[in-house]
Amino acid sequence: MLGDMLEIREVIWGVEVGFVPLLIIGLTLLAFLGFVVFYLWPSISIVLNLKTTTRALVGVKNTGTQLDQDALSTIFSEKSGLKHLWSEYAETLHRQYGDVQGIEELVQIRATVPAEAFFNPQAVIDERISAEFFRHLPGIMTGAGIIGTFIGLIVGLQEFNMKLDDPAALSVGLEKLIESVKEAFVASGSAIAIAIIITLIEKLLYNWNIVVLVV
Repeated sequence: MLGDMLEIREVIWGVEVGFVPLLIIGLTLLAFLGFVVFYLWPSISIVLNLKTTTRALVGVKNTGTQLDQDALSTIFSEKSGLKHLWSEYAETLHRQYGDVQGIEELVQIRATVPAEAFFNPQAVIDERISAEFFRHLPGIMTGAGIIGTFIGLIVGLQEFNMKLDDPAALSVGLEKLIESVKEAFVASGSAIAIAIIITLIEKLLYNWNIVVLVV
């Protein structure tokens, strides 16, 4: 079965490549799919939720309505994705009551801990999308591509039969070496290209999240 797998050949970028380059390309595509599922889509969801939450807070503020914990708890619902952070922050809030026309009413709510201690990029963004891992994913993929290049070169050199007294054998050996080098660079180029795409998307989405959070 392994022998049959090693005989697999496919044409990519106009070059016929074997099992090892195909395996490396397949793994990089699988990594890209994981990036889309576990980073790209969740990041877009976070941005949309942050925008909705921000609009709700600004709307309440513009109406002049007093922001009490109940109102904020409604805004920071389960749908916002920030409910657990709000719950932790709410525990640090101190309610101050005063006498208003003979009735004890809530006068103001004082924050004993800065909101930034809870609502920060690490808690709101990084932990929810495993940002630290995906920052290193392009480097891992580039490394896989480089490994594929060296594997291809080693295989090509092993198959290269240098017989100076046999021009035909020398020609065949050179052809095999060139084909192995082509396969190696196709695998490496594919991995690096996907890594660049992931890096660009990751940086753009992360900065977009940060801008929405800060605003």
